[in-house]
Amino acid sequence: MPNPDSFTIGIDLGTSSVKVVAVGPDGRVAAHARRDYPTVRSEPGVAEQDPELWLDGLAAALGELAETVPARSWRGAGLTAMLPTLVALDEGYAPVAPALTWQDDRGEAYGTALRARVGEAELYRRTGQIVDGRYLVPMMQALAAREPSRCGRAHWIVGAKDYLFHRLTGELRTDPSTAAGYGCFDIGIGTWIPEIAGLAEPYALPHVSGATTILPATDAAAREFGLPAGLPIVLGAADSVLGALAVGATKPGQVAYLSGSSTVILGVLDGPHFDDRRRFLVTPTAGPDLAAEMDLLATGSAIGWLAALVHGDVRAVFADLPAPTLGSDAPLFLPYLAGGEQGALWDAELTGSIVGLGLSHSERDIVRALASGIVVESSRCLNVLAEVTGLRGDVFAAGSGLPQRIVQDLADASGRRVAVSTMAASHSAYGAALLAAETVGAASTGDAASTGGAAGAAIQGRPGPAFVAEPDAARFAEWAAFTDRYDAVRSALRALKR
Repeated sequence: MPNPDSFTIGIDLGTSSVKVVAVGPDGRVAAHARRDYPTVRSEPGVAEQDPELWLDGLAAALGELAETVPARSWRGAGLTAMLPTLVALDEGYAPVAPALTWQDDRGEAYGTALRARVGEAELYRRTGQIVDGRYLVPMMQALAAREPSRCGRAHWIVGAKDYLFHRLTGELRTDPSTAAGYGCFDIGIGTWIPEIAGLAEPYALPHVSGATTILPATDAAAREFGLPAGLPIVLGAADSVLGALAVGATKPGQVAYLSGSSTVILGVLDGPHFDDRRRFLVTPTAGPDLAAEMDLLATGSAIGWLAALVHGDVRAVFADLPAPTLGSDAPLFLPYLAGGEQGALWDAELTGSIVGLGLSHSERDIVRALASGIVVESSRCLNVLAEVTGLRGDVFAAGSGLPQRIVQDLADASGRRVAVSTMAASHSAYGAALLAAETVGAASTGDAASTGGAAGAAIQGRPGPAFVAEPDAARFAEWAAFTDRYDAVRSALRALKR
């Protein structure tokens, strides 16, 4: 029987902050904490972070967590992180340069060259990815070209979570879902692809292990982060994968909609599905299954940008929006503010645009237009997943920037039932804690760890939805007409760039 005073810890090294949660054996969040860190954007295309600030933030967040849930009651910790994010390490595992986050697009020329060299269709078939300049191999090629003196000291190419796992355990490993972000991982056979990995030479890549790999925290890590001696550290998986586990999207056809700085849309597959038009990624989960994944690059970050631009409380306006007016007089906001778009479009040259403004429009109209643009791109992703896979289950949504009005809009525009989680803590961190609970529990009983379904009692106690939106058929038709107008404007603006 589980010890009621034992907790598993989830750690999410996210785009703007590190989030930690303590989860009891009943699946309830006993405490959570976060610490922010800055992203340096010194010029267009740059998105750099200092890995030491990640570690400082983690130590502070875990210290706050321990004030509510004493560290002596922690029985394991699971990891997750943003990806792709590049950390170049020397032979002593120290960073030789700032980390480059997934928002850094300076490697695009190298991503283009990689696709041309391998062939886009072949690269997609083997990696499940639409490899662009945000993947670690082209990122490293670009970094080495820009900063040859620094990179002359580099020996390892690793992701953010891989670096954290090493700092905690002294061992360098990556898991399949994180390895997919390198751009050279064969998801079919589970190994690096030599001819692509060779493009990163002379740098080495970490060993790929299962998401449920457990190693003890080192004595040095225990002192630095306030961990119990030898605490089991579970390697974990990508933030999207563990966020889906957290919200309950675990069956084929079900979709996790995880809103944050960007929005991840991840649908559980019933087997390998690849799109001939390469509109989604195929991502390994924490277990034997695969998922179809799409990422909208600027959603929460677009809201934050607009708030800073107008010096107003845009988030409060966003949370209290009226139903959209979808007629021809409504302004259009194309929310491609992060240097292109992925989602279902995969166009690196798309840019954000506002069309149809007049003197009668207010700040609220602009916020409403941004929200509608995000809904259009979100429903586009859901429709593509259903079209290609034939699977059309419920959508499980979570994260910041999801007021009830927007959830209803998403249900209406997609024709899908959308359930929103009640949890205030990071869902990816919560999913990491669930995976740790299952893995550490299985290891302690001698059972094999399973990761594709329920994670024992902890998952059974997962919070239910705060709100469920049923689609309105009449509004579906209105959204379809609005999307046609939106796409006509998008195509016209895109043509101007040619």
